[in-house]
Amino acid sequence: MSPRNRRVRFQAILDRLASRQLSAASTANTSTAHPQIVFVSCKIEDINPAHLPPEGIFRSIGNAPECSPYSIAKFPALAARIKELGEEEAALILQMEVDEANVQVRAAVDIANYLAICLWIENPKGNEKAGLWNEYSPFLGCAYDVHAISYCKYGRKYRKNTVILENWFDLKLRPECAGSTLCKHKRIHGHHAEHCKFDGAARSENKIHPRLLVQSIDAQIESFYEKCFALCP
Repeated sequence: MSPRNRRVRFQAILDRLASRQLSAASTANTSTAHPQIVFVSCKIEDINPAHLPPEGIFRSIGNAPECSPYSIAKFPALAARIKELGEEEAALILQMEVDEANVQVRAAVDIANYLAICLWIENPKGNEKAGLWNEYSPFLGCAYDVHAISYCKYGRKYRKNTVILENWFDLKLRPECAGSTLCKHKRIHGHHAEHCKFDGAARSENKIHPRLLVQSIDAQIESFYEKCFALCP
């Protein structure tokens, strides 16, 4: 299914805060209360931040855009498309797919910028020929940091290298499994218990972020907000 037709289930977590001007003490009591979960089933690029639910503020956005338009794994299929359609038309179709995917990433960045909230985006590492991180337009006006990580450092039995982008510059993640920073299983046994390929870990599992990773990011976002509110007069 193409990015244009794909419906994105967008989850927004709203803290029950009356405004950003609450004192640090009252915020500490309120922000950790039961958050309100709002599910918006639509294309993320169709969301107008100015029309979002008014009963709270967005706490953060976690986004994992479809990686296939950027993936280095697309090259065999691209070669077949070139053979069928010719290099010029195949390149045009590929660029259209990338542009459509970029719109979704840009939408997440715009929402985060508009609401002044924490944003993190996950996508495979790629290389100099292919990858979301080679794109420029989705991140215009967004100051960010990136972290190369491996899922084996967060409870998975396979490595799966990927990258986390974040915009609050206070995220600490475990380094990817390579060189002097191998995971424990790889260091002891010389290999991972499973591999993340078509005949390896189930796609239904490896497409989902490890629970330990999400919990770590979420806890650090909470800590970041607590530090910010502590600085409020």
